[in-house]
Amino acid sequence: MINHLKFKSDKYNLLIIFGYVLTYLSLRLISSPYLDWDEAEQFVLAKTFNFGDAHQAPLYGWIVQSISLILGYKSLSIIIVRYIALSTFLYFIYKSARVFHSAEKSFLFTNALLATILSYGYVINFKLTHSVLVFACSAACFYYYLCLLNKATKQNYFLFSLSIALGMLSKFNFIFLISAIFFASLVFKRTRLLIFQTKSLISLFTITLICSPYYLWLLRQGSESSAYIDKRAELVNGDYNYLLYFLKLSLNSVFPLIAFVLVSVIFFYLSKPSNSTSNSIKPKENQDLLIWISIISCLCPVLAILIIKGSKLTGGWLAVTHFIVALTVFNFFIDRISPKLQNYMLGIFFIVNLIFFLIKVTWIFAPDIHPKVHRIAIPYKQIIKKIEKNNAQDFKDINIFCDDQIICANLELISASQNIQQFKDFKDLKRIFNTVHDHHIQGKSMIILNSYKDNPKFQSKLKQLAEKLEFKSKRTEIKHKYRYSKSQEFNIITFSF
Repeated sequence: MINHLKFKSDKYNLLIIFGYVLTYLSLRLISSPYLDWDEAEQFVLAKTFNFGDAHQAPLYGWIVQSISLILGYKSLSIIIVRYIALSTFLYFIYKSARVFHSAEKSFLFTNALLATILSYGYVINFKLTHSVLVFACSAACFYYYLCLLNKATKQNYFLFSLSIALGMLSKFNFIFLISAIFFASLVFKRTRLLIFQTKSLISLFTITLICSPYYLWLLRQGSESSAYIDKRAELVNGDYNYLLYFLKLSLNSVFPLIAFVLVSVIFFYLSKPSNSTSNSIKPKENQDLLIWISIISCLCPVLAILIIKGSKLTGGWLAVTHFIVALTVFNFFIDRISPKLQNYMLGIFFIVNLIFFLIKVTWIFAPDIHPKVHRIAIPYKQIIKKIEKNNAQDFKDINIFCDDQIICANLELISASQNIQQFKDFKDLKRIFNTVHDHHIQGKSMIILNSYKDNPKFQSKLKQLAEKLEFKSKRTEIKHKYRYSKSQEFNIITFSF
């Protein structure tokens, strides 16, 4: 029985949840001092204060910049933000479930999310930045909405509106959650009264005060922000199979929830009817509202993307509402599953989460058994030493131009060199060559190719350009085994001139 496992204490349950986050944080810090995809982007952006970004909502960057001012510009400053956001997300998930259920069942629900919805469990660790933050804001927003249903105080209105404002600054897909809550609230009289009353002005004022500076800035960016939206949406013209497209997006909306629903259904049919008194706290009107929020949350993304005909909608963008749908399903099944089977469910979820952790461990410390090596395993220090040896010069004195943002960020992180730049394409590289030539930049310069290392046409054009500007270029291939690997090698192509 769950009661025998002694998960009745909220403090004890939350301590285990935070221990889960701390374990992953420790693994990340121990495994590598280097940066992954999104971390490298944040490291580059954190060097200078950016009021906004036309490509991403700015809150994550602001937090990273603030922490970097305290801890310094190093990998810890970037990495720790993700795990603070993850802790916040899981805390509000547990608290939201606690509104409906006992401590034991709320703990069971939190573990179920981590084990069955990959965006919340497996993927979120070591990956994602803005998505983790928007998950945290979404869970906080939902929890304070439930608090409003219970007690419509000024404090709850303020906290609800604050979570909305922070969510709108964390990632643009937060609009899916707000739309679901707003339209579901119109269905019932008591929730309509929550929206259309004087206290709501507190929320509107708070949201406007916090969000308006960034969104006014975004509007002034004009073409840059609209170009990014077009790229993300991949607008289509001509013949278009709307039925097929609608089905594709509908499946994309609900697919991550299949494992959660399937486990609930299996244990429901395995369970015998229980005569025990339910520990759940489920006011019927709140449960009905939850069902409407779930339905609308599944429809909103599909309808929104159908309107703009976008084709790059991913599970990460839709996951802001998946925990609400999961809670709705959990509320329906949990009291129909015997306490003994609930105990087995919790044990299975523990095992699944442990397996996820072990997969992460082997991916990092035994990369040879995986088909793809993690990017944080790239041996950057050894690469720097080989570059210095090949050029007989200190790395900081070499002007580095690279086509890979992750390599740029990590080389700068390790060497503290101020002479590292990223280029995007050959046109950008040509501009760099001309700058080096026209301004007589002192010292050696080097082109590092990773994205274009298997592109002989690009390398041929690069060589021709060097000859045209009378640069003597030397092509070198640098190889070194990945961290903890016995067989797999990472290689890059360099051109010194």
